[in-house]
This record gives sequence, C-alpha cells and structure tokens, in this order.
Amino acid sequence: MKYIGNERKNLNPNNENIVYGVNVSDKEAVKKKMAEMRRNKTILTIISFIIIAVAGYIVYDFWNVSFNEGEPVLAIKSDVDSGTKFTGIGYVYIECNNGDIYLNEKDDICNPKEVDEDRTFDDVLHDVLLAYLTESKIINDKFGELTINSYNQDSENNNEGYDYFVDLTYTCNDGGYDCFKTLKDKTDKNNLQLYVSLDKTNTVYNVFTFKSKGTQYDKLKEDYKEKVKQYLINNNKYVEDNVRYYDIKLVSNKGKSMFGSTTYEDCYVINISYMCNDNGNTCISAYEDGENNNLSFKANMFLDKDNEVKLIESILVVN
Repeated sequence: MKYIGNERKNLNPNNENIVYGVNVSDKEAVKKKMAEMRRNKTILTIISFIIIAVAGYIVYDFWNVSFNEGEPVLAIKSDVDSGTKFTGIGYVYIECNNGDIYLNEKDDICNPKEVDEDRTFDDVLHDVLLAYLTESKIINDKFGELTINSYNQDSENNNEGYDYFVDLTYTCNDGGYDCFKTLKDKTDKNNLQLYVSLDKTNTVYNVFTFKSKGTQYDKLKEDYKEKVKQYLINNNKYVEDNVRYYDIKLVSNKGKSMFGSTTYEDCYVINISYMCNDNGNTCISAYEDGENNNLSFKANMFLDKDNEVKLIESILVVN
C-alpha cells in the first residue's frame, strides 16, 4: 500500500489517534488526562517554589549572620562552656552567657583559659613538646623528666610557625634510656638534639633530627666545610693551589655508625663539589687511588664525640 501527500502510516493497529496514552476521540478520557496534567504541573510549580524559597532563606540566613550581625535561624543549637553554639550552613555562631557574640570561633571562646603572666616561651615549648611526645607514643610510661637545655629558632615552616633546634636531656624512671624512642642512635642516649616544628598556635606537629635548610643547617655546613677541607688536605686529597671552587652539601644524617671495625659517634652523607684551576678534575680526590673524580661526589663523613671529622669515604654501604 502506498501513501500519498501528507498521509502517514498509522502505527495504532485499531486506527486510533493516541496522544499521551489517551485516545483523542474519547472526550471524557481527554478531560481526565488534561486535569491530571494540570494537577502535576501545579505540584511541580509548588515544589520548585519551595526549593527556591528554602535555598533563598539559607542564603539569607548566612548573609544575615555573617555580614549583617543578625541572629541565626536555620542552625543546630548546642551548649558550650559558658554559652550556646548555633551551627548553621557555612557559619558557627556562639552566644556567651554574658551576651558576647562570636562568629566562627572555638567552643571555649566564652571561657578562655587564664594566662599565666609568669609563663615564658621556655615553659610553653617544654609543655607542648612533652604533650606531642606523649600523644605520638615516642615516650612510654617509664618516662621520667624532660629538660630543655637550650633552643634556637631555626626557620619559618609551612604551618605559619617556626622550627626550633632543641638540645634536651631526659630521664627514665628505671634509670635507663629506652623510655624515649630516639630518632637516631648515639652514645649519650639521654641527651638529644632535635628539630621541633610549631604551628601558628605554638602546637608541636613534627619532631625530626635532620633538616637540609635553615639557620642550624647553615651553621653546620660552614663548620663542616672547613673541617672536610682540612681532612682532605691532611690526607693528600686536596691540592689547594689548584682548587678554584669547593663546596659541600649535607644530604642526610645517619647517627652513630660503623665503618670497618670502628664505630663513629655520628655520620653525615655529604656531597662535595669542586672545580680546578687547570680545568681538570684531579685537584680533589674522591678515592684513595684518585680515580672517579667527576667534580662532584657523595661521601660518608664520620665524626667523633667532639664532632670532629675522623674519616671521609666515598659513598659505600655502611656496615
């Protein structure tokens, strides 16, 4: 069968004109369908209006509290020390019993801790360090006392605070030293030198033994640079008249280490770089036989208890 002009095939086997599931020739059915569609449209409009109204009210509540100093409405109420807290969407509103209002502050804002005017930074550093060591389980229940002998501000860190280089001693209740999980081995286990990181609230968030930058690093580098040079000269590995440039970098710290049959108090991995006046590479020797001089090489720098350089060996596995 062919279709001519605007004629089209009727896919309904009974030749009924069906729209939205209703036969358009059935007027009663059409009325019911139209009423249903109007009802659904009304419901959808009401739901949309409610959503827009609620969203608008949330935005208004946030603006009213954050920028207009208004009181919160859409917030969860809870009690805090000497006040009431309202937690809303995007804000925390605290009303103290004395009438003071605070926005986005800590829960104890209404009852701040008393400040001891006699309390020094030494006291603060001691207490926050002890709290960190306890919480991190670096010290155990055998721990006795912690004494900070000295400290120096090193450099600013990434938490809006400072790192401090701290010299400390400690005691254990049993007279030993295993109440403190030392971060590196040394002979005098009850005396430690540590870097302590404090954030902007003077809370300790990290403790470590080596840092490749900062005031303390610069002091160590300058000290050991001269000591390494003197060691190399004394051992015929540094031809001073032929050296145009010489520098060292402290790469890492290993602590108490053994090389061969000798135990050394401390050990740094260092990088030695140099240039020679004759544009060669033999003005500083990396090895006893003078081979493998590449203008830069790594070595183990072994120290005694007085931090004097006792041995420098090209990088090898330390026994």
